[in-house]
Order: sequence, then structure tokens, then C-alpha cells
Amino acid sequence: RYFELALTVFEEADRAIGKYLRGTLMECFLVGATMAFGLVVIGFKLPVALFIGMIAGITNAIPFLGPFIGLIIGMSYALVAEDISPIIGGVDLENLMIWVLAAVGLAQVMDNAVYQPVVLGSAVNLHPLVVIIGVVGGSTIFGFAGMLLAIPTIVVVNVVIETLFKELKAYRII
Repeated sequence: RYFELALTVFEEADRAIGKYLRGTLMECFLVGATMAFGLVVIGFKLPVALFIGMIAGITNAIPFLGPFIGLIIGMSYALVAEDISPIIGGVDLENLMIWVLAAVGLAQVMDNAVYQPVVLGSAVNLHPLVVIIGVVGGSTIFGFAGMLLAIPTIVVVNVVIETLFKELKAYRII
């Protein structure tokens, strides 16, 4: 009796998860590219900067922990770097760790101020406050898994309720 209704709900939930995943992948790519660019500017060799940027971009999908992993890898390389060729002045081996911290900080500022609101926010149509409360609440209740699954869960619940309401109204059930 409600086959079409259920099919529409599943289709909309699938579409919302796809948008979330595409938005997350685009955000991770942009963070990795920004991080790699920052590291090249401060003197890292291009292959090393691309590798660290790729790791930082991939781990950026993990809320709160991803930026820390990128910072640790960048700082670790800054400790063992023997030769750098910076594009900007004032960078040398003694203050390289401070510049790595600045590059990671710049990438995270860009992520939080530009990439998340523009890319991810437009992909899933969630208010930033809902995202923050959801991640904090998910981590409080379910720990690390709750932090990872908070946004997709909110997106699916939002789409299911919205679609059910719209379709039940269209079928004149409510």
C-alpha cells in the first residue's frame, strides 16, 4: 500500500548520502591542496608536500582528529628536514616547525571559514550550528563512532522526515 512512499523516502535518503559523501570528498581535496600549497611555499619539496597534503586531506574527514594528524606528520618531517627551499623569506630550519604550524592553521581556517560552509553546507543543507551540536552530541553519547556518524545520521533523519511529511501530505494521509 505504501510502496511508492517507501521508495521515495529511500531514494531521497540515498541522494542525500551521495551529496554528503561528494561534499566531504571535495572538502578533503581542498584542504589537502591548501595544505600542500602552504608546505611548498615554506620550502618543502613538492613530492613531500603533496604526500603530507594528501594524508592531511584524507584524515580531514575525521572531525577534530584529522587536522591533528596532518599537523603531526608535517611537524615530524620538519624535524628531520635537512634542506628546504622556501618561496617566502624568513623561513629556515630553526623556525620551520612554526611555519608548518602556520600552514596547517591556515588550511584549517580556510576549511572552517570557506570550505565547510560553501562546499559541505550547500551539499547537505544543514545549518552549521546543527552540525556542531550533532558532532559534539554524537561524540558525547557514542564516542568516536558517534562523532564520525553524526552528520550522516542527521542528514538521513532530516531527509526522511521531510520526505515523509511531503509525501504523506501529497497522498492526503495527513
